[in-house]
Amino acid sequence: MSPSVPALGRQLRTVAAAALLLLMLISAPSTAAAGALGSTLHDPPDAELCPVAPGAKEAACSFSQFSLAGESSAGENLTVNGESVVTRWSVRSAEAAPATTAVGLRLRSFAGKSAALTTSRYRSLPLDDPGVHVFATRLPISYGQRLGLDVSVEGTGEGPAAAPIGHAESGIGRLDEWLPPPLLEQEPPTRQLADTELLLHARVEYDYDNDGWGDQSQDGCKWDPRRHSPCLPDETEPRLQLRFAKRQPFLAKRRVFLRVRSNERVSLLLYGTMETRGAASAVIGTFAWIDPGVWRRFSIYMDREPRKTAEKLVAEGGHPWFDAIVIARDRSGNKFMRENLPIRLPER
Repeated sequence: MSPSVPALGRQLRTVAAAALLLLMLISAPSTAAAGALGSTLHDPPDAELCPVAPGAKEAACSFSQFSLAGESSAGENLTVNGESVVTRWSVRSAEAAPATTAVGLRLRSFAGKSAALTTSRYRSLPLDDPGVHVFATRLPISYGQRLGLDVSVEGTGEGPAAAPIGHAESGIGRLDEWLPPPLLEQEPPTRQLADTELLLHARVEYDYDNDGWGDQSQDGCKWDPRRHSPCLPDETEPRLQLRFAKRQPFLAKRRVFLRVRSNERVSLLLYGTMETRGAASAVIGTFAWIDPGVWRRFSIYMDREPRKTAEKLVAEGGHPWFDAIVIARDRSGNKFMRENLPIRLPER
């Protein structure tokens, strides 16, 4: 026996909702993979950077790798492809020259001409301990930005002093140098160093919730963007109250309206399906964080194709309706879900 039209509509509605949820899960991953910028650190540190001038006792410079040969590059390119956070950076060094008394290193991002530059705090390079040195940090970096280093060198003034963190090789790449380091805004480099590699490597993590913390290793609770320690030990699902008019002119206004109140802070997802003669079209809706105890009004916009299908059905004398779905998660990941909330057109 073939299913009735209402039963078929329920089946199609379920399929459409499941497909929409699958799309949301695919397009918004819960954990972000880490990436890498800069050097692989495989090449030997055989070039000194930011040398102190003869007779002087200190020097200050900035460096950023403009180009780097593929076999020496840690990533596909030297810029980030989304809002991210540097969570760790490393340099490879040789033993410093005897007249070098201190080398300070500070991670820096290089942006466009109108973007402010951000820096980490200075770290001391161990002068008599050649090898790879790793430093933890939390440095936001935006789409298209490059990383670099501020370098300060101090010496006795009685011989060569420099930072032994470079590699020289024909065709290895080009290194931009600023003398002195740039201030608040991006400035053109003072010069370019050909055939030079900055032995700097950085771990980069996406920042999907835009809280300035790396999603993979620094955000301890993916359900709460304000929290960076583990999620709260809560196993009680949130309680939501919903208010909406059961008849709304959603074809004229191109949206439906709902009001929501929660007993605790939750992430809220509202979406639904447009129901027309046994067919269901998914309508992607609204996502937001809401605080407890306050009524919030939300809109779910009608996509063009579902709206046109519904308008055609109305012109033929039919009666489409919108089936709303509400999903909320609290700061511990407990889930509240309400579906089968029909909103019909006003009666003529």
